[in-house]
Amino acid sequence: MDYEKAIKNAKFFAVGILVLAIITFCLNVFGGASSTLTIFLGIAQLLVIIAAIKGLNDNQMYGAICGIIVSVLLILNRDIISIIFGILYLIDCIKLVNYMKNN
Repeated sequence: MDYEKAIKNAKFFAVGILVLAIITFCLNVFGGASSTLTIFLGIAQLLVIIAAIKGLNDNQMYGAICGIIVSVLLILNRDIISIIFGILYLIDCIKLVNYMKNN
């Protein structure tokens, strides 16, 4: 596995997810279809994605772990595209965690 390429791909994927999460969060908040819980969960999701990007940018283990959390959240969305992206990102982040542990 080309470690640098895997880090770069995971980071760019997280940036794409961040953009989509910001758009979704704004639509929910300004569309009036939000409760306090929805707003809290949206902010928490954004923070975890930002932590994943920061950690991957710094080549730290917490970046890959936050990526795993993001992928689980994607899988829990229960629509087919989110599940597919979540599984693919989960596999990539698990490989990164294993590589970081062994090196």
